[in-house]
Amino acid sequence: MLQILIDNRVFGVSIVFMLVCLSVYAVFRIYLRDELDSEQKKKLFKFFGVIFLIAFLFAAITAILHYGRNRPGTALPETNTYAIDNATDNINFEQAKVHRIIDGDTIEVILHDRIIERIRFIGIDTPERGEEGFIEATDFVSDLIPIGSTVYLEARGRDRDNWGRLRRIIWFEDESSGFLVNLNHKLLDYGYAVEMIVD
Repeated sequence: MLQILIDNRVFGVSIVFMLVCLSVYAVFRIYLRDELDSEQKKKLFKFFGVIFLIAFLFAAITAILHYGRNRPGTALPETNTYAIDNATDNINFEQAKVHRIIDGDTIEVILHDRIIERIRFIGIDTPERGEEGFIEATDFVSDLIPIGSTVYLEARGRDRDNWGRLRRIIWFEDESSGFLVNLNHKLLDYGYAVEMIVD
């Protein structure tokens, strides 16, 4: 619930508006009950009832759309790290060099045959350009896998998305621990991305 309030302003505003309606109605009932006749009380009840219902419908529809868009996928692995010595034995990684950071969930890499490919991170979604959080998510990725650094690409599910981008899980080397770290998961853990199925 808290994550929806953070991610979706319409839902948050609707919830706050519902609480304000209930509070105002309670105040009217407590302090003005002796000053209003039965007909006025009925009109007051109908007025707040209609407003409350509209706010509730907005909140419900927004929550349904949120869960529909960002429902968890099956692409992300449960393991967040791999020891570098064992990683290539357990997973079919493809090594690449970072060529360009597009945003928080899309990069360009140079593959071993010097072909430049655009990579869409599997299972997550970050803010688009112009949206709140875009700069933070993009900078986070740039700090972890700067241009020229080595990344390891894990294929899972459909090879390309509808825009021709390779769909991959991105792993990078954490020099302090000696492990490969799942960048897709790290973006989720730090709140820069939401989990979703990429069409």
